[in-house]
Amino acid sequence: RGRYIKLYNQIEYSCFKQGNRIIGRNDNIFGEVYVEDVINLNDATDFTIPENANALTSYVDHLESISRKLEKLDKYLLVYVTPSKAYYDYADIPYTYRICGPNKLRGIDLLRKLIDGKDINFLDSKTVIDEKINNLPVFYPTGIHWARPIEQQMSFEIIEKLKEISGKNLRNIQLKDVIKNDKPYWRDSDVFDLLNLYSDANVSEYYEYKCFREYPVTYDKTRVLMQGGSFAEGWIHDYFDFYPNEEFHFSFYNQKVMSTDDPVYRKINTWEDWDLEFLDNVDFVVIELNEAAIFQYSLGFAEYLDAYLESY
Repeated sequence: RGRYIKLYNQIEYSCFKQGNRIIGRNDNIFGEVYVEDVINLNDATDFTIPENANALTSYVDHLESISRKLEKLDKYLLVYVTPSKAYYDYADIPYTYRICGPNKLRGIDLLRKLIDGKDINFLDSKTVIDEKINNLPVFYPTGIHWARPIEQQMSFEIIEKLKEISGKNLRNIQLKDVIKNDKPYWRDSDVFDLLNLYSDANVSEYYEYKCFREYPVTYDKTRVLMQGGSFAEGWIHDYFDFYPNEEFHFSFYNQKVMSTDDPVYRKINTWEDWDLEFLDNVDFVVIELNEAAIFQYSLGFAEYLDAYLESY
């Protein structure tokens, strides 16, 4: 049965460019949610609709309120945006999707306008990619997450930003030479692997930075409360797995939570299931927003934290 399934998948892929995700030009694999965001295929991602624009405005107001409340406690908020493959590889999206748009306002474009001038520490991955990444792919056709060098660079930039806004002497990762391999690093072929094919991927080279630890004589411990999605797990992989003595508490969307002391995910049903009493021992709150998930407004986390800080 397994062989027949794999053979069927191979015929679908090789003859009809079909699979369990959208397959575009150059065998580039896309997640549907990213395509929906870039082309505005549903009302939830159309921010010309007043209800959506008002909801995003309210969300940004919550972020600013959180930032101000935290600063009174000598704690700091950082919001950072991670990119969409459908934006960077737009030309490879199948024409049947591209003919539908884009002709509306994306959430990330409105967010950038709303957050400008607000009392919110903000880090935009697009700026980092434009200024720091040269001659390296941002995404591979085989992966839905950004390529490892870009992910590592962003992990470095997050710590630098936390140092800047707090004045703390945090350890960072040191990125040295870029190495390459014909085999993928970590998640570089995650969606291709899920196609379950006999054939190999049509990617000849994958890249990654050599990474080294810092050994300062004195430093401040990095203690973070985090909320985000799978892109945020990249920062955990790059930094907190690299420096296991640092401290983090992480919520994956609104589904499950983990921490340095309890590194196995446990399910939560409501935000109230995640007691934030550990905020006493945290210096930073970091929220990761993917461009394609702006319309989710952190799934209620900003409202929950804002209300929690009222009586903290």
